[in-house]
Amino acid sequence: MTSISPALLALALAALSCTTTATAAERCPDRKPPANSRVRSSQLDDLFGKVAPADRPLRFVVVPPAAPDAEARHSLEGLAAEAKRFDVALTTLPREAALAASPDALLFAPDGGDWKGILADAAKRGIPTVAVGAQGPGARLSVAADQPLFGAMAAEYLHELFPLGAGVAQLSGPAGAPENAARAAGFAKEIGQYPTLQLADSVATDGTKDRARDAVTALMAAHPDIKAIYAGNDDMAAGAVEALKGLKLFDVVVVGTGGTDAGRAALAQRATKGTVARFPEKEGGIAVQAALRLLACQTLPAWIVSPQVTMTPKSLEDFASATQ
Repeated sequence: MTSISPALLALALAALSCTTTATAAERCPDRKPPANSRVRSSQLDDLFGKVAPADRPLRFVVVPPAAPDAEARHSLEGLAAEAKRFDVALTTLPREAALAASPDALLFAPDGGDWKGILADAAKRGIPTVAVGAQGPGARLSVAADQPLFGAMAAEYLHELFPLGAGVAQLSGPAGAPENAARAAGFAKEIGQYPTLQLADSVATDGTKDRARDAVTALMAAHPDIKAIYAGNDDMAAGAVEALKGLKLFDVVVVGTGGTDAGRAALAQRATKGTVARFPEKEGGIAVQAALRLLACQTLPAWIVSPQVTMTPKSLEDFASATQ
């Protein structure tokens, strides 16, 4: 059974004392969550109760990333589905027009743009702000996966695959992206917990399939005894598979990250042995619920950790859709 920390219990008790739907700062006490506070999405109902529908019509504004990929589209689908379930009107707008619409809540995908002024203005106006898919500095809360945990889960899975030991390597994305460094650090730290697994090399690439293919070709020439490769995203995993196929090294295991559509397809074809997945549609749905909770004066932690799971060819059918 998962234990509940005293800080989270305090948050839950504070939430129960104020459950009336609010739409302005003065209707909700200014309760600040503990610094660096977090809660798993699976704990929300136990700690704060189930989400209640609003007592009046609400409109949320969503600002998608400037260049949405497949995962961003899945997230938007989850947002739309959950908003419909709670009878919340959802409007998609560019960042510069988001607050002009006077929304009841602002949900956005952090994309590296300048959000500081918009988020500060929203706070002054009592508009809850929720970052979706990544931690957004300045947002009231974020719904996002635990990046180091991706790497740690991959390392744990490789230990299950090679209980007697093996040489392993990892491919990470651009060093300048915090999520890539976090995944790589999580993998290296967890590998260190298993003396029989040896991290032979860690190679940084630009995160693409082509560069990963070239990197693995060179990697296997330098370390021919490697038995497993962890890739920090599913694109790099695909590149690793291509390289190993070209080298006729069919016994080397590849584990990716993301659970993307392409990553799931690779699992279905048994080209990869696993992928540590996130669920963008669930993140979108959780974000809508989080906004409703904030409007109901619940003092949620600053970070809701979204679901993550290690998918394998055998377990893939248990995750038939991105909403699982």
